[in-house]
Amino acid sequence: MKKNIVLLTLALAALYLFVPPQANGAGTIELAADVTSGSASSYPGLFTEFNGELFFEGDTVGDWNHSEPFKYNPTTDTVTQITNGNRPASGDSNLTSLTVFNGNLYTVMESSGGRELFQYNSTTNAFDLHTNLNGSGDSYPRQFTEFDGDLYFVATDTAVGEEIFRLRSDNNTIELAANVTAGSASSFPNLFTEFNGELFFEGDTVGDWNHSEPFKYNPNTGVVTQITNGNRPASGDSNLTSLTVFNGNLYTVMESSVGRELFQYRPGTNTFDLHTNLNGSAESYPRQFTEFDGDLYFVAEDTGVGQELFRLRSDNNTIELVADIATGAADGRPGLFTPFNGELYFEADTVGGLSEPFKYNPTTDTVTQITNGNRPASGDSNLTSLTVFNGYLYTVMESSVGRELFEYNASTNTFDLHTNLNGSDDSYPREFTEFNGDLYFVAEDTGVGEEIFRLTSSPSVSLSLTPSSANEDGATNLVYTFTRSGATTSPLTVNFAVGGTAVSSDYSQTGAATFGTTSGTITIGAGSSTATLTIDPTADSVVELNETVQLTLAAGTGYTVNTATAVTGTITNDDATTLSVNNVSQAEGDSGTTQFSFNVTLSAATDVGLTVNYATAAGSATAGSDYTTIPSTALNFTGTAGESKTVVVDVAGDATVELDETFAVNLSGLQANGRNVTLGANGTGTIQNDDAATLSVSNVSQAEGDSGTAQFSFDVTLSAATDVGLTVNYATSAGSATAGTDYTSVPATALNFTGTAGESQTVLVDVAGDEIAEIDETFTVNLSGLQANGRNVTLGGPGTGTIQNDDTAGVQIDELGSISVAEGAITDTYSVVLTSQPTMPVEITVSPDGQLDVGAGAGTALTLTFGTADWNTPQVVTITPVDDAVAEGLHNGTIIHAAGSSDTTYDGIVITPSDSVVATITDNDSAGVIINESGGSTAVAEDGTTDSYTAVLTSQPVQPVDLQITPDGQLDVGAGAGVGITLNFDAANWDTPQTVIVTAVDDDVVENDHTGSISHALMTTDIAYTGESVSGITALITDNDRYETYLPFIVSPQTFPDLVVQSVTVSSDNVTVVIQNVGANTVSDDFWVDAYIGLYDANQPPTAVNDIWQNVSPRGVVWGVDAATNPIAPGETRTLTLDDGYFSAEHSSFPGTILAGTAVYVQVDSANSGQAAGAVLEDHEQNGGPYNNIYGPVLAP
Repeated sequence: MKKNIVLLTLALAALYLFVPPQANGAGTIELAADVTSGSASSYPGLFTEFNGELFFEGDTVGDWNHSEPFKYNPTTDTVTQITNGNRPASGDSNLTSLTVFNGNLYTVMESSGGRELFQYNSTTNAFDLHTNLNGSGDSYPRQFTEFDGDLYFVATDTAVGEEIFRLRSDNNTIELAANVTAGSASSFPNLFTEFNGELFFEGDTVGDWNHSEPFKYNPNTGVVTQITNGNRPASGDSNLTSLTVFNGNLYTVMESSVGRELFQYRPGTNTFDLHTNLNGSAESYPRQFTEFDGDLYFVAEDTGVGQELFRLRSDNNTIELVADIATGAADGRPGLFTPFNGELYFEADTVGGLSEPFKYNPTTDTVTQITNGNRPASGDSNLTSLTVFNGYLYTVMESSVGRELFEYNASTNTFDLHTNLNGSDDSYPREFTEFNGDLYFVAEDTGVGEEIFRLTSSPSVSLSLTPSSANEDGATNLVYTFTRSGATTSPLTVNFAVGGTAVSSDYSQTGAATFGTTSGTITIGAGSSTATLTIDPTADSVVELNETVQLTLAAGTGYTVNTATAVTGTITNDDATTLSVNNVSQAEGDSGTTQFSFNVTLSAATDVGLTVNYATAAGSATAGSDYTTIPSTALNFTGTAGESKTVVVDVAGDATVELDETFAVNLSGLQANGRNVTLGANGTGTIQNDDAATLSVSNVSQAEGDSGTAQFSFDVTLSAATDVGLTVNYATSAGSATAGTDYTSVPATALNFTGTAGESQTVLVDVAGDEIAEIDETFTVNLSGLQANGRNVTLGGPGTGTIQNDDTAGVQIDELGSISVAEGAITDTYSVVLTSQPTMPVEITVSPDGQLDVGAGAGTALTLTFGTADWNTPQVVTITPVDDAVAEGLHNGTIIHAAGSSDTTYDGIVITPSDSVVATITDNDSAGVIINESGGSTAVAEDGTTDSYTAVLTSQPVQPVDLQITPDGQLDVGAGAGVGITLNFDAANWDTPQTVIVTAVDDDVVENDHTGSISHALMTTDIAYTGESVSGITALITDNDRYETYLPFIVSPQTFPDLVVQSVTVSSDNVTVVIQNVGANTVSDDFWVDAYIGLYDANQPPTAVNDIWQNVSPRGVVWGVDAATNPIAPGETRTLTLDDGYFSAEHSSFPGTILAGTAVYVQVDSANSGQAAGAVLEDHEQNGGPYNNIYGPVLAP
């Protein structure tokens, strides 16, 4: 055999030469792979399933010194050696683990640089070196544990020693997770256990194996924390042997002050507290923890009972003895705990010290020894494993032919020898692994050595049905499912029997390999555990009984029958039929008989004939007089769909107006032989009355009259005779007429009729006369409450009474001649009255134009109200002319009239012959101008003494009037010497005197006292003022000129202060201003400072004195600086804020918050009572120069 085996192909025929199969309940044992051909052993181990193949370690030569990785493919039944991508010099890969993580397969084996982690490469079929953690020394990764999405393990790195590493899932790289013992000392971590999101483990605090303590690692913080031993041993070495999570708690077994005991973790104190001291000062050493039946079972020692079976209860967290197997103080030493079928199986020593199989039943609380069915001569079974597979329990123990595989037989409570693989020598099955539906393991056979075997299952077949029934016409079918247990590598043919009441024409089947009237077969394909057979019922419309299809599993090759009874599916008849009788309704006629024909009909077909009886039964009709009675009579049906039989009933005719009457044709006594046939509705014969009568009221229309009442007479008439008397009520009902006002209401009143054709009754209604002009109005006489005893009598329409109006609405205006008035002297009158009585008040609006007053003011309307009582009483309107100041001459004024009312006959009525009154007005005004000189004359002087006079109009103009004032060259009236001015008068200011200031021209001419003249002229389009003349005036002028001689003198220029704004600072809630006197003289006059916050128009900032903040800004701040009290010297500055003593709240409007980007301007010496200069006489105002008092803009931040 060569050292490097690439591919071993093992034929199944050859396998059976090595191991004769033996059927033993659950299956047979066969050789799966002879890795090292011949009798040499490959010693396979580390079985690991990955991507549908079984990976393992095996020896290529059989000497334990050539261990390499292999894989077995169950589909091709081949074994392939896997290449070590970093082969050691020794040539022995010597695997120590195979681990599947994050979709990859990893192994730890020897490399050229020591024992390291490798990753499987399926493309090259090689294990490639993943990471060399420790240079030329072994890193020896081990104790692989998935935690927090990564793979944690122990490995050695020279720099940190033997510590915790992890393989990251996100990037497939290895990194140090925790260096528990700092530096290069090793912590030897182990017993990795996840609990509450943290990784708990044992680690050494010094690195000498003698200081082992519990620790935990938090992946979020990356912190390792030592856990306190709450009952520390004197040696100081906790020396943990297990970590177990159970029932939401974490437990460990470690040394305490009283020996090795069970501890429980307390997260609040980060302590392992002693849970229970089971054995006094000696160790109880709990171990082999197994969850079973809700509790945690384990082995422990108690001096009184020895090493026996205990449990930690989930309900109260206490420990109790389960069973003292070797009674007394002898040790039972139970182990290999394995739950199976609700019992706990294990190995234990008997009282005689022999190791035997046992089981514990928690329901009965009993321990039972199990018999070894092939007991060894030594009497010691000495179990090495207990394994559950495919619903069976197996153990490996000593037999009469060596250590072999046994199978549990529940009926005899015996472990029976399953297969003797190796003659008189041990085959020693071990390393059991479920793979591809079989149980793979290592065992020894003399012919092949120690190789890979498998236990295959002999499947059991069960049969189920879904649903249990299906409608023959429905979409759902009967689906029988054949299910096998165990392996699915090969197809399996299953036999079954066919039965039931359904025949082949009632359904079709799909899915069976063969299907006959009594039997069939079906094949469960390779790779599948089930096969289905579908029964599709044949749809029909025939009413029949339900039918059944029965399938029963039959014995066959390669399986056992699990479902022994027949599985029955029901084809439900979903058809139904009904026997029903139709209804007949027709007129009876006036004489003789009329035949009523009824049809008895079968709605759908049946597979057998039917019989049913029919008979008549009285309703409101009377048997014998209204129709002829038919007794119970049989009808026979063959079962054809739509089949119908006729039943004829004679009905007697008459001429009487009466009610419709009924009788029935009933079915009974159905004989349908169990089919789904029902009796439908019985037939109803309706004998229709064919006579009818009507009660109706006539219409009446006549005039109401002007007073008293008029009778309206209505006739109520029956159109045809009835066989009984009738009663009907009549009553009036308002239409557009008003009950009680327009007519007398008549409440519901009975009229009785004997039933004679054309019979008539009279109804009288009183209608009130009036003089109201209104539209025609109506009311009705209605019929109700007809009592006709069910006869075919109807009420016709109501009678309408039309009250004809005989009055006319109008407004009369009486002027008593023409209307003539005079301003300030003469009035006149006229009267207004209605021509007919209104139903609602009528308002006459009297609307004068602006020349007249009718009592409410010039041009203001007056309302005259006429009621229903005073409508014919005239109301007088007095006309007064408006005494205005306008010169108009003889002119007219007009009064318009309009009517308004809720009475529609008056509302908006046209007033004839005219709705207006015209008044002739005599005027009392004339046009002119009054010139009034102050003191009665005008005197001025050249030294500056002025005089004045006023001008005013005598009457109000209709159009503007301009008075032109023209002085001669000696006088100035405001526009310059000899330059004229114009005074404007209009309808608003005509009577307000306007003043003319007269100033003498100060010339250098020696004139002595002299005079000047002023002329006046009118310019207007107002007719009254056109052409009117205005007198002028003459002013006396005192001269100030003399003949003198004088010498000129020189005046030195003066110095003045000059105020400027040096800086402006703006925040969201304050404005700070610094002002300075940059002039040559002290500021000693009080002045104002304005701050402008925002602008109405961004293009119009402040420009000059008196342009205060209110003129240009929506908000502003004002300071009043008292320089008279606190002068500002040349060069001196002064700072102004909103909280200083200069701030003037009454003149300010501060917004509270200045929005970002708002423009702010500041002006110093900003106002001076409308004068052109500020309050402080500044340098630029006296000596010329630019205006420098305004600063800005500054934008708010």
